[in-house]
Amino acid sequence: IMNIVKEVPAPPPTGLLEVRVSILNSRIRFWTPPANQPIAWVSLPFSHLFSCLDVSNILLVWHALTLERQVLLTSTQLTLLGTCAEIFVSMLFPLSWTHMYVPVLPHFLTPVLDAPMPYLCGITKSKLQEAQKRGDVSSECIVVDLDENTVTLGVNTPPLPPLPSKRRQKLEKALELNAGGIFSSVRDGANGWRDRLKNFDDAFTIAFAPDSESSDLNESGILPAESSFSSLQSIWDAVQEAFL
Repeated sequence: IMNIVKEVPAPPPTGLLEVRVSILNSRIRFWTPPANQPIAWVSLPFSHLFSCLDVSNILLVWHALTLERQVLLTSTQLTLLGTCAEIFVSMLFPLSWTHMYVPVLPHFLTPVLDAPMPYLCGITKSKLQEAQKRGDVSSECIVVDLDENTVTLGVNTPPLPPLPSKRRQKLEKALELNAGGIFSSVRDGANGWRDRLKNFDDAFTIAFAPDSESSDLNESGILPAESSFSSLQSIWDAVQEAFL
């Protein structure tokens, strides 16, 4: 590391940077993406995650993942489990999640939730209740309820060290600026959120009635702020870049 810091010349600010170091039989690779493409383009509906969780809870789950903790997502909708798990993994860039990763955990594999290792898994609410009754869920597991916007730490979850205050404030500000209004818009009416929640697993989304509490959604079931693809993409690019 000292050799890299003190002796390897700094590369120009453009292009891909990659440094490889061989130590005994191991090869260590450090790399950064090109300056004109700071993040890999991810085609994921980020609005789903920001509809399910507010900014503070998203930061809490992201913080737990960076510390390689046990995180279990739960919802009544299978679609949300897979989508939100993939979004959380993408937010770790340029790091990658190398531990157990099962976005939709089958019921016969629930005993692995008590394994002494980090994991990011998803499970339906009905299966979670069964697993908890059997004692299959670790006491250190952090349970994230996507339907109810709650994050519950286990009784033996080690405390999370605080993020640097200035870095956290900068990250929160960027998320609030670009996506903070989505949660409040979707959750404005409890019945509207319940109606929309039931449609995530539908193959063909049924439009809401004009007089329903979800009238803040357009004909595609998308918030007006998301209707322009170019503006939408710039918003989520900014969200991803905020986590770098």
